[in-house]
Amino acid sequence: MRAFHILRRYYTSTTTKTTRSVSSCVKILPEVSKALSSNQPVVALESTIIAHGMPYPQNLELANDISQILRDRGCIPATIAIKNGIFRAGLHSDEMEDLALAGMKGRAVKCSTRDLPLVASKQRHNTSSSGESCSQWGATTVAATMRLAHLAGISTFVTGEWYMLYIICKVMST
Repeated sequence: MRAFHILRRYYTSTTTKTTRSVSSCVKILPEVSKALSSNQPVVALESTIIAHGMPYPQNLELANDISQILRDRGCIPATIAIKNGIFRAGLHSDEMEDLALAGMKGRAVKCSTRDLPLVASKQRHNTSSSGESCSQWGATTVAATMRLAHLAGISTFVTGEWYMLYIICKVMST
C-alpha cells in the first residue's frame, strides 16, 4: 500500500502545476532549508558517483572537496539521495561517509526517476547485531537528482562529469 501512495504522490507531482508542501516527500537538511528560505544559492549534487563511481575513501574525499569548493563560493551543497526510503536533500557528514561505504558494501542501489517510487517503498533501516548502521541508500542519477532537487525547491545542480573534471584538474596541477 505504501508503494501505491508513493507512486501516486510522485506522479501527481509531475503532472500538476500547483505548489504543494514537499515535507512529506523530501527531507531537507536544516542548513539547506535555511539557505533556500533566505534566497542563498543552493547546489544539488548527484550521489551516484559517491556510491558507485569511485572506491572508498576517494569517493568521500571527492564529495567533501566539491562541497568545500561550493562553500568557498558562497553556495550551500545539497547532496541528493534516498536513505531508508526517504528522499533527502542534503546529508550530514556521517551520512556522506555511510553513503560512500554503502556502494562498496552493497547497501546502495543506483536510482533514476523510474526507480524512485520502488526504491522509496522497499528500503528499510536495519542495524546489524554489532550495532553498525545498515542504512539502505538510493544513489541518484542525473535525472533523479534533477527531479528530487526540483521537489525540494533547488534549481541548480552539479553532475558527475563536473566531479571528474575536478579530479582531472587536480591531477594535472600536481
